[in-house]
Amino acid sequence: MTRALSDQPTAPPGQWVNEPTIRSWYRSRSLRNQLTADIYVRNLSILLAGMQLTPTELLRIAREDSVVLRNRLVEYAEFMLKLPVGTSGRGHQASYLRHLFTSAASYLKFHDIEFHRFPELRCYQAATLINEEVPSPSQLQGVAEMLPLKGKVILHFLAQSGVRPGVIGGYQARKGLTLADLPDLDIPSLSFRQFPFLIRVREDVSKNGRSYFSFGGEEGGKYLVEYLSSRRARGEALTPYSPVLARHQRRPGTPAVPGFLTTKSVVFSVRRALHAACPPNIRWRPYVLRAYFSTRLMLAESEGRIQRDTREFLMGHDLGVSGRYNMGKRLPEAIVEMARREYARSAHFLSFNESPPPKSPTVSLDWLLESAGVPEPIRKSIDWDKVPERDLARVTLELLSTSKTEGASRLPTPWLKEPRS
Repeated sequence: MTRALSDQPTAPPGQWVNEPTIRSWYRSRSLRNQLTADIYVRNLSILLAGMQLTPTELLRIAREDSVVLRNRLVEYAEFMLKLPVGTSGRGHQASYLRHLFTSAASYLKFHDIEFHRFPELRCYQAATLINEEVPSPSQLQGVAEMLPLKGKVILHFLAQSGVRPGVIGGYQARKGLTLADLPDLDIPSLSFRQFPFLIRVREDVSKNGRSYFSFGGEEGGKYLVEYLSSRRARGEALTPYSPVLARHQRRPGTPAVPGFLTTKSVVFSVRRALHAACPPNIRWRPYVLRAYFSTRLMLAESEGRIQRDTREFLMGHDLGVSGRYNMGKRLPEAIVEMARREYARSAHFLSFNESPPPKSPTVSLDWLLESAGVPEPIRKSIDWDKVPERDLARVTLELLSTSKTEGASRLPTPWLKEPRS
């Protein structure tokens, strides 16, 4: 006889974590990713409670009669999808059910049971994304004004460098960015050697397990230096191993010991400020800041200030086969500097200052000449502001056809930054 279905768990999630068949699966998943393991065992516990099954009963049914298990799963899915919106079970969301089924599939596969008869669900866009839109620079400036110093640093990392919150502070505060990951930061003087400053994202804090890099601008760098100076003023000895964003633990009678933030702590103050500043009928989650980074660089790309591959790489995305050859290896310094220049040309789009960038065709022309292999000294020898617009095309063709030794020698003297003697 089929047991009655339940619209909410009758036992707390994770109830079965010490059950032998689940414990071995959980420990195996933890070797790869602790957060995923915790989510999977929680989801499986919710599914088992809703279907009124134990782990051993799920394994037995899957082994003995997959048709019975398929029918039970279909019955459970139908029941959950008919629940009215807002019930405590939250099972009415098809995407939510799909996460439960994914966890169950992982559990069965670990025990050598290949089960492929989970119900096919039609998942729509998540309800949390329906009313979400990317904020404007001026709106983010309003968010920044509501945040304390530490929150401002986090806001600029997320919105102007595009890193995920888990890069700054990891699950259970085990890892995160360190000062060694900011090679342009001079720790003794707490100053940046150059802008934009490099941010190296290590493999162990990257979501896809691949190292990559991004950059930070002068706005975020100013707040970061101020924040680090306040930590040093409180007596903290900053080293290359110090967290960029720290949580200080203090026992009675002992000095504060800095540790990494949890991912939840990273977004806590930013989430509150976003909720307070968002317009009516609009929803902003902390992850919308990464969308801001992507869309603003897309605008910069449309004006020829940054390449698409560079934009995707700065976000830590997989660039496919071409990316593995071009940007998937350990990159030479010339490539890093090229990306730095592209980020610098795009910095105005990432700024929280709403004023539009100056419209000048020379940005695209410099990009064209660089792509064609014209050396930088030759490109920089031209004072583009003095070149009449009607002659821009002629100057560009002249530089493309000139040899590396001739340089800009055939151009009129008034157009050169340093006239010939």
